[in-house]
Amino acid sequence: MTSLTGFCLYTGSLLGSLTGSLMGAVGGGIAGLVVEPLWGGLVGSLAGSLVGSLLGGEIGAALGLWVGQQFNRPSQPKVAIWEPA
Repeated sequence: MTSLTGFCLYTGSLLGSLTGSLMGAVGGGIAGLVVEPLWGGLVGSLAGSLVGSLLGGEIGAALGLWVGQQFNRPSQPKVAIWEPA
């Protein structure tokens, strides 16, 4: 794995985890408030944040790895030219 691929993998995982955590917390909090107004919002927010972070991190890592591999093309070797002395 090249440094570019590793960077894309790490960045994708981090961004996916943060985005998934935020979206999961909001969605879980809203769903929890609908089910149980007192503690449902807190429990739903925490559970949604955890699940969203895990899923978002995995999806982000997969996308980051794919993006990194798209830019990781092997360079063409230089052809040695023989010149008479």
